[in-house]
Amino acid sequence: MKFITVFILLLSAAMLPAAILSIEYEVSTINAPTNEFKYTYFVSGDALPANHYFDILFPNSVYTSISNGIADGWDLLLFQVNDPAGSDGRYSALSMPSTFTGPFSVHFIWSGGGNGPGAQAFELYNDSSVLQLSGTTTLRQTTEPPTGIPEPATLGILASGLALIITLKRR
Repeated sequence: MKFITVFILLLSAAMLPAAILSIEYEVSTINAPTNEFKYTYFVSGDALPANHYFDILFPNSVYTSISNGIADGWDLLLFQVNDPAGSDGRYSALSMPSTFTGPFSVHFIWSGGGNGPGAQAFELYNDSSVLQLSGTTTLRQTTEPPTGIPEPATLGILASGLALIITLKRR
């Protein structure tokens, strides 16, 4: 009986939709005096099957409004903060049969003060609107490419050293 239970659990796990392993974000300022910012999100992990969706939550305690949602390859809905009164906002993205290829973004007004906007909760749902996964967005870590180009003086010293070596070898 225990074997059958384990088998059913493993089979059920295999039948779950492909999970989003992570949603990363970047924050940029659109208009500092009005506290308008933009989140740019990056989804990594397995692709979602068609008609599965995820919501990114905008708690009404720290967000005033959301707008200008952009997501190529997704059917996008923005549910405003405090509409109806007391409700959180949601950025809801439904996967379409086409392939999603890039980042997506949304503008928002931040009313939370403190250190500014940060990580958000997200929820992944299957095509029957059953919650499959809850998680938190993470700050995207970008590494700057090295920008050092040798200065002419460095090349000159190298050339002088090579000339000295060649001269010493000839003696």
